[in-house]
Amino acid sequence: MTLGNKIQELRKKKSLSQEAFAEIMGVTRQSVSKWELDQSYPAIDKLVEIADFFGISLDDLLREENRDIEESNTEVQAVTNKSSVKEESTGKVAGNTDKITISKEYIWYFAGWVIMMFLVIILFGLQKYFAGFLVIQVFIWANVACKVYKFIKMKTRKAEE
Repeated sequence: MTLGNKIQELRKKKSLSQEAFAEIMGVTRQSVSKWELDQSYPAIDKLVEIADFFGISLDDLLREENRDIEESNTEVQAVTNKSSVKEESTGKVAGNTDKITISKEYIWYFAGWVIMMFLVIILFGLQKYFAGFLVIQVFIWANVACKVYKFIKMKTRKAEE
């Protein structure tokens, strides 16, 4: 089964028209039609949104195996049921024991927001409203500049490849 066939089958199971599904995904109806006819493919971020919307993994969405989508959902439910049984019997939380990794970028980003909010609360408490709004504006524009820099850096790296 092709990606287009899977998208069409999943969409019809939810009783959605192409237009309604396109609106949910933030694309045009023509884009959905082209996806379903395998004339084009969704962008990676849209593939993630589609998989999340239908409650399936990207693997199940992208593989061209003849596995039925309902089979994969049943397997996920069976695994979920087994893990909840383990949780009840052992009293421990079952699940992935891998460590969660958070990039330094996100830590700095979060720390920046915390510091900015702390400063704004203090400045507003001292009735220094202009200074508080100035701190907010500087922080927001610094974030925008960082995002633009990262975007340009990513585009130039792709162009070099």
